Amino acid sequence: MVEYSKCQKALRDKTDLSQTFVLNQSSVCAGDQGQDACTGDGGSPLVCPDPMSPGQYVQVGAAAWGIGCGMQGVPGVYSSVAHHGEWIQRVLNDKFPDFDLRLGQ
Repeated sequence: MVEYSKCQKALRDKTDLSQTFVLNQSSVCAGDQGQDACTGDGGSPLVCPDPMSPGQYVQVGAAAWGIGCGMQGVPGVYSSVAHHGEWIQRVLNDKFPDFDLRLGQ
């Protein structure tokens, strides 16, 4: 995971995006050289170790966009599961009322 301010700075400084580019607050960033989503990976899960359940993972994002693939110092951008949690929960509860859903932060 890459902190929001560091991600925005990297996208401004290391890509063709302008210095006035503002990363959407509903985004989370992750990845670095050789560790990134790439063409065709849109919607793929971004998972992190679950601090509440050792040995398990929790989805924290879905691949949204990026500049290049696995470029050093240029993180990929993901839609935040936590930011969209209420909508995700509502849709899943409508379709799968017995599904036990716990959203990551």
